[in-house]
Amino acid sequence: FFFLMIRRPPRSTQSRSSAASDVYKRQVSTQSTWGLLFSMRTAKLLLLVVGLLATIDLVCAKGKKKSDQVALQAPSDISSVDLKKIEQLKETRWGGTLLSLAGLHAKTSAGTIEKLIRALNALVNELESNAKTESKRFDQKSAINQVRGQEMQVKINEATAFIAQTKQKIQGTLIPRKKSAEFKVAQQQKLIKTKLREQSDVIRDRGNEEQGFQRRVGELQKAINSLDQVSLMLESLLKPDASMIQIKAASKQLKNLHETLASKHLAEMPMIDVLANLANSQNFGREDTVREVIKVVQDLRSKVAESLQKEESEEISSKSMSEGRLKTIENELTEAKNQLMEYSKLISDTDKQIQQAEENISTKTLDLDNMKKMQEEDKETWRKQTEIHQTVDADIMKQVEVIKECQELFKNKDFVNYLKTNIQ
Repeated sequence: FFFLMIRRPPRSTQSRSSAASDVYKRQVSTQSTWGLLFSMRTAKLLLLVVGLLATIDLVCAKGKKKSDQVALQAPSDISSVDLKKIEQLKETRWGGTLLSLAGLHAKTSAGTIEKLIRALNALVNELESNAKTESKRFDQKSAINQVRGQEMQVKINEATAFIAQTKQKIQGTLIPRKKSAEFKVAQQQKLIKTKLREQSDVIRDRGNEEQGFQRRVGELQKAINSLDQVSLMLESLLKPDASMIQIKAASKQLKNLHETLASKHLAEMPMIDVLANLANSQNFGREDTVREVIKVVQDLRSKVAESLQKEESEEISSKSMSEGRLKTIENELTEAKNQLMEYSKLISDTDKQIQQAEENISTKTLDLDNMKKMQEEDKETWRKQTEIHQTVDADIMKQVEVIKECQELFKNKDFVNYLKTNIQ
């Protein structure tokens, strides 16, 4: 009969939650332990009952099943309250078995019912002690689980804060930095175009100035050469053997020189006009006139030579200024290009930082989802464990209550006498 009190575990456990399975296994182990303790106590009592085995053999020989427990007939000296309690106990899992066991004790040997009561009392104490131990162990596991939950929540909070901070870094720091660098890159590119255009203008202007200088120098040199020729020709007129042909040729050459100089050397126009007047007078037969013309030609040559020197000096200065300006532009271009490279590198580095930050967000988000999933699974697992613990604890307490009720009933002498006379 005591084997009927051992709860049979299911043939298989659920595989959806390994933690729940472990708890269920512990539940089955606990139930089996309590059942074994109860069966050991009951076995000791059965050994004390004289003739119990013979009675069990007799019952088994008649082919009775679990439903063939002792039928209790209501005697006239038991109250209706007792009968109601008996009927209630018979409906419980352990109550019917204990009633049948008490009947066998009362029938086979006198006085053993008290031993059964003491054994049941010891069993109740042990069951309550085991229940308290198991509750204490469950409370410890609950505390550990709570700590784990808090640690997991801390990690979730840290991951959430990391994601928020990284997004803030991207939106508040990296993207504005990139936009600022892009704006500066556009500025430097515009500056480079401006400087390149300015450099081209300076080079073009320098080329034009050099061409104008070469043209003016050529004209001035040509004027000097012409004045030298006229001066030589005029000096030849001072010779006694100068002919009229030479005089006319000198006058004509002087007029041609006037026309040439008058169109290109406006700065020396007064002297050129004097030269023209002298040439028109055609008074080269007089020595004093020739010498006066020679003096004017020489003065004019000096003026043209001064103009040539001035042109050369201005050319040197202009060339120096152009070279300095080109050097300045080149330095500005170099600086602008360096700035462009620096800002371009900043954009590239910022893009890499943004990409890395987004990858970190993606990875941390995946970790966060997994942690939240684990947290929910842990909560569900612990909820099932709690339900199992509460169910097992309630079941044990219920059976303890049944045992205590049976103990109180067994202490009733009228009930014991009734068992001795009414067992079937």
